[in-house]
Amino acid sequence: MFRFLLALVLAALPGAADIFPPLIARPCGGTACTTGTYDRPTSGQIADIVAVYDSLYAENPNNPPNPDFTISDAFTNATGYVIGEVGLSSNPTWDGTFAYYNGQILWSTDNELIPVDLNDNNLAVFSGCSGLVSACLYGLPSPSPDPLTFVDPIIEQIYFTSNTDIQFFGIDDNDDIVGEIQSTGQEYIFSPVPEPSSVLLLSAALLAVGFAARKRIARGL
Repeated sequence: MFRFLLALVLAALPGAADIFPPLIARPCGGTACTTGTYDRPTSGQIADIVAVYDSLYAENPNNPPNPDFTISDAFTNATGYVIGEVGLSSNPTWDGTFAYYNGQILWSTDNELIPVDLNDNNLAVFSGCSGLVSACLYGLPSPSPDPLTFVDPIIEQIYFTSNTDIQFFGIDDNDDIVGEIQSTGQEYIFSPVPEPSSVLLLSAALLAVGFAARKRIARGL
């Protein structure tokens, strides 16, 4: 019973939901705005990614030999995902932004999408996402951004796909995103808002765990 209740608590924690929750913006400044993981891939990971691109390149026998692929602005996480930019000086049509995992390029786009950070929950933030979107979040391995809403007295229900005024700078393993409103220069921490059902479930589960623990102590278990 105790293990079941503990599992219920873990299931109710933020981040367990499949849909990314709304974000509330908390104004910050200086070191208070410092958040992010910014983990860089190892030389071995970079070599593996280049090898994949070399293999894809070699599929066309008309391509000149010995491509010189370069990987830059890359980030990785504990799961082994890597996001970054790829370049090929001899053929810029290969230039773009990619997501990589376990020997495969999951998706690739043109250079409008600029990698910013990647956390251990497989959430990646980007800037320059398109002409209509200045900041976006991808839940890997998806090739399309997660829909985000912002909940804040100042930033009222701004749907991110129509907003060009928000810039993301990093994301930590709590899914807190640091960014700013570019028109004002005000920096914010964008934090996920737990779903009401998750909060109620978590509260009920914690109370149940506390009750079970008291009974175990009373019985000398």
